[in-house]
Amino acid sequence: SPAWRVIAADFVTLTSGTQFQNTSTYGDVTFSDDINSTAAAGDNNTDLGITATNGTVSLKNIGTGADDAVDSGDDRPVNDLTVSGRTVLLAGNIQTEDNAAGDPGTIGITATDETVIMANITIDSEEATAAGTAGDVTFNGQVNSDSDTARTLRIVTDAGTDAGITFNDAVGRRSPLGTL
Repeated sequence: SPAWRVIAADFVTLTSGTQFQNTSTYGDVTFSDDINSTAAAGDNNTDLGITATNGTVSLKNIGTGADDAVDSGDDRPVNDLTVSGRTVLLAGNIQTEDNAAGDPGTIGITATDETVIMANITIDSEEATAAGTAGDVTFNGQVNSDSDTARTLRIVTDAGTDAGITFNDAVGRRSPLGTL
């Protein structure tokens, strides 16, 4: 089996309405820079799915705009985010947004080995300047801090309508988080 790698070393911008699915069966998928939508907050129908079936998915900021901060005014969130891989490495903030049709911005992260929090991050399922419907945030597989530092994982699912947060496996079993 060849070890394919998908690497995006510069900003990735998804045009409004894009349904982007990237799948690598045998290799890794790495986004070494930010992923943003072109849609303004409050009117986003861009979905993003990333799969590395037998590999590692590495992500930086998603939907945070140019300043990499959540709820900062220049946000460009995606609508739905689905990430799956043997290992998922999260090294940046994630922000999703419901679309104008009321489809909440859900976040689903599945790792057959573990999801590793590589920095202090915030995951927000409804961009705060738009009081729409927050989406559920679900982690399937263990969630651990990187081995060097106990990281903070802040999850926000409140807006005009609140949503749920689900961990379907242990949190901090291998390496504890600092704050959850």
